Order: sequence, then C-alpha cells, then structure tokens
Amino acid sequence: MPGESHVVPSVYLRHAGYREKIKLNHKNISHKGAKGHPAYKVIIMKTYLPALRRKMIKPCFLIVDTDLRWATNISLRLEDKFNVLVALNGKEAISRFSAQPASMVLLDLNDFSDMSGLEVLTQIRGKSNTAKILIVTSKSTHELAINCANFNVAGFLTKPIDPHILIERINKIAGIGDPELLKILWGSEYEKRVNALSRTVKKAVDFIHWNFQSDFSRDELSDHINVSPDYLSRLFHQECGLRLKDYITKLRICKSKELLAMYPDMKLKEIAVSVGFSDVNYFSRFFKKHTGLTCNEFRRNLPT
Repeated sequence: MPGESHVVPSVYLRHAGYREKIKLNHKNISHKGAKGHPAYKVIIMKTYLPALRRKMIKPCFLIVDTDLRWATNISLRLEDKFNVLVALNGKEAISRFSAQPASMVLLDLNDFSDMSGLEVLTQIRGKSNTAKILIVTSKSTHELAINCANFNVAGFLTKPIDPHILIERINKIAGIGDPELLKILWGSEYEKRVNALSRTVKKAVDFIHWNFQSDFSRDELSDHINVSPDYLSRLFHQECGLRLKDYITKLRICKSKELLAMYPDMKLKEIAVSVGFSDVNYFSRFFKKHTGLTCNEFRRNLPT
C-alpha cells in the first residue's frame, strides 16, 4: 500500500574481511524488489557506510594465545579501540598478520602445537619492524628477555595477569599515559590538563594516539566520535590550546624522533609509513619544516 513502510531484508556486506548485519527501513520498497530499487544504494551509503568507516579505521590488534577464553575476554575489552584478531596457534598467527599487519601484537611466548612462541615472534618481526609486541607468558621473564633481546619487544608480563593492568600497559605502549610523551605534548602540568578534558576530547585524543600511523581525515575522526567536524575542532582547540592538525603534527614529530633514535638502521621510508606518511619525500620535508633538521642531521646530532 502507498506510504506503507516495509523492512528490507537483512543485508550482509563484506569489506576488508569484516561482515556486518543491518536492517534497513524505507517507505514503498517491497521485500522482493529492495535491491533493484534506485534508493537502495543511497540507503546503504547513508545508513551503513559511516558506521563501517568508523570500524575500519581502527588499528588492528592481534592476540596470539592458546587460551580462547582468556583471548576472548581481552578482545572484548579492546574492541572499542581496535579491530581485534585472535590466533590460537603459530601458523594462524603468521597467516593473520600477513593478511592484515597489526599495529600491536599480544603474544603468548609459550610453545604452540605447531611451532615455538619464539619462532612466531621471529616471523612476525621479520614482516614488520614497527609492530609493537607485548609478551605474556608463564615462563621466567629473565630467560625470555635474553632470548628476545634482538626483537624489540615492548615488554613482558607474567600470567596470570589482571586484565585491567594489561589494558593500562597497552595504553602506555601506545603512548596514552606515557609520562614522557604526555609532558612533551601537554607540558609539565599534563596530568591536570588531561584529567580536565571532556569525554569527547578524550575520545579524540585516544583515537589520534591509536591511529597516528594512518592518514585519517578530520571527518573520519569526528564520525568515529559521532560529533560534527566543526564542533570537534572548536572543542578540541578550546580544551587543548592546539588545533587538531597541530596536535597530530606534534605527535607524529615525537614518534618520528623516537624511531630515528631507536633504530639507526631503519630506512626513512619505513619510518615515514610508521607515522602516517606514504610519501617519504613529503615526510622528509615535513620533518625538516617542524624541527629545522633533516632526518639524517637529527640522527647525527644524537648523543652517542
């Protein structure tokens, strides 16, 4: 009947390995003819894709552990900030990381059924110099520290571990809660300033710290927080004293300096990609503009 509202059948869409199920309502579209209706694609674009984009721009987090219950518990605590993948053995971990390189890996270094934990670590590090790898294990951390000295792991935690402590550690590794970085970004009274932020701006800051490696836009950031771009820009500048663009620039410069200092043999192209630049020449100009030094000059001036 004219004016009657029909429920369009559940629609499944796949995008970069993710599947979402949604139900859409639209007047005068029959169940049978929904997909052929000219408004169908418009409904998909307006209703579905903004939510999908918010999900897709989250960084990837890989949990490698044989304990599915524990891995699921941790993944549920991380899903607001990450697209979380879980691997229960070594081959699955390597396959998942190869298909979608994770910005952070939580790896149980105990031996798996198909390969040793140390072998998994070796192969993951061989595929990425910049992925942050946090080790959890029931073995002696002293013994592991010797074995992993050349793999640039972000830290060790011994099981059993309180999930809240683990999440705090993950935040610190990402730079959220790192006193030295926060002092550079926010000044000596960083604790007071960060604690005074509104919930909206805190979400924006968290998103920026997790995603500075990606070339995201202001619209994507505001979509993720579910506010308008102009409102977010005004509120961020009001509370932080910096424009959004300037804060992101400051963070990327800090991270660039950190990589240049920590990895003297790391290629500039790899560093550029690690801080959100696909063009190494543009990154080099960007770095010199904001520091007054070329990347090589910065490295030469580091204390020996």
